[in-house]
Amino acid sequence: MEPLGATLARWGDALVGVLLADRTMGRPIRWATDAVAALGKGFGRWEAMTPARVRRAVRLGALRPRAAKAAHERQARVRAHGEVFTPAWVCKRMTDVADAPWLREASSPVAPDLFLRADVPPTPLRFRAGRRWQDYVRLRRLEITCGEAPFLTARYDAASGEPIPWVQRYGFLDRKLRALPPCLNRAVWRLWAEQAFAATYGYEYQGDNLFLARVNLLLTFEEAHRVRWGGAPAPEALAAIAETLSWNLWQMDGLTGLPPCEATSAEDDLFASAPTEPPPRPCRLRVAGEECTLDAVKGERTMKFDFVIGNPPYQGEAKGENDTYAPPPISFIS
Repeated sequence: MEPLGATLARWGDALVGVLLADRTMGRPIRWATDAVAALGKGFGRWEAMTPARVRRAVRLGALRPRAAKAAHERQARVRAHGEVFTPAWVCKRMTDVADAPWLREASSPVAPDLFLRADVPPTPLRFRAGRRWQDYVRLRRLEITCGEAPFLTARYDAASGEPIPWVQRYGFLDRKLRALPPCLNRAVWRLWAEQAFAATYGYEYQGDNLFLARVNLLLTFEEAHRVRWGGAPAPEALAAIAETLSWNLWQMDGLTGLPPCEATSAEDDLFASAPTEPPPRPCRLRVAGEECTLDAVKGERTMKFDFVIGNPPYQGEAKGENDTYAPPPISFIS
């Protein structure tokens, strides 16, 4: 796989800037973690993530996928944020269950494949009677506390870092793109690919993880285009997908339903300094082409997600004697 630094250099600051946008607050997303604070000014928890700061963090090895981090870094993030990454074969079993009402058994085998390899024959997507690929592509699917988005796109095993071949990828978005018929011409293929991205959602608290998730999904578009058309997508097509990702993968504190902010963070303790800014606005996203607040999506209106998946970092529904208990993230109506 192409090194992250090379990918960002190839895309340029304008495109990277779109991937760093917080559409709710009208500014760049924040680091929302102390993992990069040692790099100095501009890398504190509440500092904005700019293209220049991201490039520096990547160059110095402070911003990289979880599997590439040292063991002590991973452990620190587990303790600080409850960060959990599910092995690829478990993710695949979970997406298979989600797809069971749509795909025939041959498309989603019951037996777990512990080793997703290029020499394993690809599994064709075969739809059940009465199910159409068009409706499958339009399914609105959300990954909560998405990290690097392993349920949306399986570019690599988030636990080990091993790349996963295109024909073996099981993520919701991967399968939607694989479901596009080969008879489509380039223009129609692009329209349906854009619909697949428009119906793919995720939220994450930590800015570095959210940025990696957006990068992974944009790379998935590039890879799908190369597999289908033998070359890179046009710059305007790439920019359109990046714009969608900046809306559909948003930064949010799952305990408050708001963007990370000094005034509202669930991590603030009793001795924290007074807030230095007003509370953030409710999270905004796009559903069916319309901008709306998160409350509208999970309320009584018709704009709801068809399936919600994730590996949320909590241990139970009651505190009991569990000192590490945290309430479940914000609930959604599916």
